[in-house]
Amino acid sequence: METATAMLRGLVHDGDGVPLAGSHLTVVAPDGTAVASALGDAAGTMRVDLPPGRYLIAIGAVGYAAKAGVLDLASVGAEVDVTLHRESELRGVVRNGTASAASALVALLDETGRLVATVRTDATGTYCLPAPEPGTYTVLAVTPGTAPITKTLRWPHDPPVLDLSLAARARVFGTVRGPSGAPVAGARVRLLDADGAEVDTRTTEADGAFEFPALPDGRYTVWANGFPSTSQLLRLSGDSEPARAEVIADILLHPDGVPAVSVAMAKDRA
Repeated sequence: METATAMLRGLVHDGDGVPLAGSHLTVVAPDGTAVASALGDAAGTMRVDLPPGRYLIAIGAVGYAAKAGVLDLASVGAEVDVTLHRESELRGVVRNGTASAASALVALLDETGRLVATVRTDATGTYCLPAPEPGTYTVLAVTPGTAPITKTLRWPHDPPVLDLSLAARARVFGTVRGPSGAPVAGARVRLLDADGAEVDTRTTEADGAFEFPALPDGRYTVWANGFPSTSQLLRLSGDSEPARAEVIADILLHPDGVPAVSVAMAKDRA
């Protein structure tokens, strides 16, 4: 009896959406045996007929970094759409939260910290750099109002696509008030990081206000006049909550001199 087959169809194009003629598809069975192969036509399309089952597929083209993955081919067949990127370039997308970061500065530094290349992302947050010489590099991205993000690149062993997510900065602010509720001017407010190290200090204005701008994501404690505010930390971000763009930390000084902190989230980051 003839074995039933299903069609595997592949569509291959480059990062700009241009079809890659002459691309190559290889299909490998779980036991490591190559069971099929196909060449892409002028439209970057390739087809093979296979018995339904699990396979390892690899798709490549001359001058482009190959891609591979496991495919469970059902009886109705399957279609895969693959984007291949040139081995002669490094590209990726820079994001700020869930949004693309347009005009972000992307820099490539060698092991000595020497600047090798820079580029700005386009309107979609995409950047493209010429491929460097073999070696280990640092890829850095930054935009105004965010903390720089860095990733290590081991070229050419790492994939030529490297996406980066920026760490937005937040503002912690509030008002120091005395036991009667009146604002306290000239109070010294200290901001400590999660390890207890002092990050910055402020002196309250006439209205008791203080502000710590442009803080990277993390955990902090606010002190006033040298007394610990509370054992509870300010969280600008967390594993199960969205990052915050603004955090209100109002401080109420008790009669015994130990302040209490009221923490409120003013706005989630987009």
